[in-house]
Formats: sequence, C-alpha cells, structure tokens
Amino acid sequence: MDIEKLSRELLSIRLDYLRAIDNGDVARLARGELFVLNFLRERGGTAFPVEISEAMSVSTARVAVMLKSMKNKGWIERRADESDGRYISVTITKEGREELDAVYSEAISKMRRVLEFLGEDDAGELLRIQRRIIGEFNHRY
Repeated sequence: MDIEKLSRELLSIRLDYLRAIDNGDVARLARGELFVLNFLRERGGTAFPVEISEAMSVSTARVAVMLKSMKNKGWIERRADESDGRYISVTITKEGREELDAVYSEAISKMRRVLEFLGEDDAGELLRIQRRIIGEFNHRY
C-alpha cells in the first residue's frame, strides 16, 4: 500500500467532495460564528467565552471579536453570570437559533441527497467508516 499516494488521493477526494456537495453550509457549521451558535445550542444555550475558545482552539481575543459581531447581529446576548458576576456568559438568542436552524436545515438537505444517492447499504458503510475515523481522531469539546 502506497500510503503517500492514497493520502494525496484522499485529500483530493475530500476537496472535490466539499466543492460538489457543500457550498459552505457544512463547513460553516464547523467553524466561526455558526460553530459558536451550534456549540451554544449543544450546551443548552449558554457557555462562557473561555469554553468557546477551548472548543474552537482559538484565542479568547479571537472569540471576543466573534462574539461582538454576533451580538451586533442579534444572535447572542452577553450577561453577567448569575452565580459569579465577575464572569460573562454567552447565550444564544431566538434570532441566533433561527440563523443556525436555517443553515443546519440546508446542510441536512444536502446530506439527505448524498445518502439517498448512495442507497441504504453504502450509506450505512459511509457512516460506519466516518464514525470510526471520528472516534479515533476527534478531540472536540
């Protein structure tokens, strides 16, 4: 097995996949402001900026810039933590949920088309292999 050749082919396939299937919605859910909205939703709607920073593997300064932009869009609220007023918590708003839902819905529609195209057996295999990869390499929050 020529692992170098296969690695190059896998990278090429992944890039082609993103161009063919994803016009950015799926990738946007994995980083940036939509990542933050999704992170907040998965955490019950509220988190601290430092938790967001750790989950994204970016500086707290970068998170602060994103949160300011998101607040200006009405997607989040920042408020003093009820248990310790020295800390500021971030909460997703109704508008933030609506934005996330719209992008998420479009991404789900694209994934549905992929799985329908593959059929039940191949779709199951694709998911099995991707779960295996994620189980080995995922160091997400």
